[in-house]
Amino acid sequence: MKAPAFQLYAADFYMDTASWTCNQVGAYIRLLMYEWINGALPKEISHLSRIAGIDIRNMQKMWSAVLAKKFIIDDANMLVNPRLEREREKQQNYRKSQEESGRRGGKITQEKRRNMESEPSSEPSSENKALQSSSSITTPKPPRGAVDLSLNSYSPLFLNFWSKYPSKVGKGAAWKAWKKIKSPSMMMDTIITAINEQARTEKWKKNNGRYIPNPATWLNQCRWEDETNTEPEITYESAEK
Repeated sequence: MKAPAFQLYAADFYMDTASWTCNQVGAYIRLLMYEWINGALPKEISHLSRIAGIDIRNMQKMWSAVLAKKFIIDDANMLVNPRLEREREKQQNYRKSQEESGRRGGKITQEKRRNMESEPSSEPSSENKALQSSSSITTPKPPRGAVDLSLNSYSPLFLNFWSKYPSKVGKGAAWKAWKKIKSPSMMMDTIITAINEQARTEKWKKNNGRYIPNPATWLNQCRWEDETNTEPEITYESAEK
């Protein structure tokens, strides 16, 4: 597997190319990218100009001016950048060492597993466990007067909803309904906004909040999606007046 990236030492690269033009630096980078992906560069100036994205005439000038000194010809009669190839070799050696460490770690793990399987276990066998009556296994009861925290471990988001909702009935049922909501953190702003808007409607204000749904019902029915009309209701009596 080829490495997808190589280390670029910013200080070294900048100092090596500080006197170059932007076009020279751009051509140099494109040549390095091609070499990293393909392993080497062709020698022909026409091929190099296409890789660099520069016309042949300007490519010849750049090559003789600055680029030629950055590459050598390898055993395959191709152009390579020596430092880039050292970086490639460094990465390959590192991967090999990591693979070797992984193989050694796997062998040690397998040896430990075999040793554990060969050691006598102090736990009763599965056959003995199966013979035990289920009635003989008892769950310890909490001390008298202790509070079961698992029933009251409401999430902060739910507690925020509960503090905003005007009807404080059926908290446990509301908590169960809340836990059915997918991604409540993303829905929180929508839910609180809906509560605030619906709290201003005549229906929720009427008879001291008699018609406000229970929190669990409101959550189960996704009532935050209701269209809210905050205009006061007009009765026939008020219309006649």
